[in-house]
Amino acid sequence: MEILILALVGGGIVAGGFCSYLAKERNRSAGGWFVLGFLFSIFALIAIAASPRSERTPHPAPGAKVQQPSRTPEQVAADDRFERWVLIVTLGFVAAGLIYVLIGGALGL
Repeated sequence: MEILILALVGGGIVAGGFCSYLAKERNRSAGGWFVLGFLFSIFALIAIAASPRSERTPHPAPGAKVQQPSRTPEQVAADDRFERWVLIVTLGFVAAGLIYVLIGGALGL
């Protein structure tokens, strides 16, 4: 029973990670899609994978001056490193799960 709970939570975290990554790539809420991915797994993955890229921009108050925040190359590089790290960790969890299933199936567990 504990293994089933661990598998469900682990699968939810993996699916949430993938949903979060895809949502960020599509200019959508990464945190919100993580929660949806955690709760609905493959259905949320299909939904975010099929969704188009959002071109939403915040609407300022009428007459307000809009100043775009400038990002340094270091900030951009840090974001890229973080995204790669999340993807690597997520793929590691998937690989560990597959190995566990294969070994458990071979041993009859």
